Amino acid sequence: MGGSFLSTGYFQNLLGLLAVVMLLSLILERALAVPFEWTPIEGRLTRFRLRAPIAFLVSWWIVGYAKFDLIAAMFSREWSDAFSAGAIITAGLIAGGSKGAMVLFQGVLGFGKEAVAARVAAATQNAQSTAPAATSSSSGGGQSAAPFWRP
Repeated sequence: MGGSFLSTGYFQNLLGLLAVVMLLSLILERALAVPFEWTPIEGRLTRFRLRAPIAFLVSWWIVGYAKFDLIAAMFSREWSDAFSAGAIITAGLIAGGSKGAMVLFQGVLGFGKEAVAARVAAATQNAQSTAPAATSSSSGGGQSAAPFWRP
């Protein structure tokens, strides 16, 4: 990621790195969902508050395995080791970043279940309120025909 901090290439690379962090966060969250939600150990994980430390350790292992240091990459530095401040911060971003990514997708971009359900309900209500009123047909003997989408 050499070059000026104000160059287009720098920002493109930075966005690519942030996309990697976000994808790793989502992958980590989904991968840990199975053991975290498994009934025999779910109570212990909650009682002893072990979810965050386990997520951090797994993400720290991933950072060390992939030699991925976001902070070093942002400043065009080489990977030093898994115990560097940048690697630890990157692991923390990956471990805690899934919540931020979920907030981004669900709250800001509106991709969550609740947001989709609210949009469907609003569209249904809007369609019902703006639907043309059923009129009597000339050949139906004065009976009104209900639209096929209404019960």
